[in-house]
Amino acid sequence: MTLTLDLSPELEERLAQEATRNGIAPPEYVRRLLEDCVPGTQSHPPTAEERAARVAAARGKYAHLKTSSEAFALRKQEEIDLEDRRWKERSR
Repeated sequence: MTLTLDLSPELEERLAQEATRNGIAPPEYVRRLLEDCVPGTQSHPPTAEERAARVAAARGKYAHLKTSSEAFALRKQEEIDLEDRRWKERSR
């Protein structure tokens, strides 16, 4: 089946960037996205290369975040400690 999609220039550019980052042509990248999203369309288990490409894409997707899970856990612990101190002060 051949589909024609009207994409905004911004979306077209993002797709091209992601395809390049994954080392594949944009049409192949879109086909893989559809296979991942449409239930029952996976014709075979992903190869090691496909899994690696998916991991790389996920890393790229979240690379802009300025925090890590360790930093998040540290902030949450600081919040817990602060609440504990406030609770103890109120209990006096």
